[in-house]
Amino acid sequence: MWWILVIVLAVLVALASLLAYLTAHRLDRLHIRTDLAAAALHEAFLRRHTVAVAIAEGLGPEDERAAEWIRSCIGHAKHRSADRFTPGAPQTGIEQTENDLTSALSVLPPESMGPYLRAEATDVGDRLEMARRFYNDAVRDTRRLREKKVVSWFRLAGSAPMPEYIELVDPSYN
Repeated sequence: MWWILVIVLAVLVALASLLAYLTAHRLDRLHIRTDLAAAALHEAFLRRHTVAVAIAEGLGPEDERAAEWIRSCIGHAKHRSADRFTPGAPQTGIEQTENDLTSALSVLPPESMGPYLRAEATDVGDRLEMARRFYNDAVRDTRRLREKKVVSWFRLAGSAPMPEYIELVDPSYN
């Protein structure tokens, strides 16, 4: 009779181990997805910085103040995103500097950019928005799994930081 109890206990331990293994594997894949999405978002930020520099250099003398504001925002944004960028970790300060750059670019009249730079800025804005959406989707999925009890019971997340969402204002270069 006691051997039935041992078999039931062994099956329960095996099922719990299998559940923990599968959950840990899924969590690892989600963290990798979040890190890759964060790297793509960072690349979109850098591409936008390049386009913003070209826009600032192409502005005429009547828009020198706007060009200086854009250069200042780019300087802050590059400093924040390059030096402190860690995929999956909270991105403190990056949101604000990128939103400042978006504000600086959005106040420019469309005719001051020229058709090529306006098209490039629109493309960069669209790609940045898609990268932000992919990143926030990955963060949502990762956070949803990390909030499950089995993850905390078995400490499956390890020492990985809880990923944070990034909210950006909608760039309107059109």
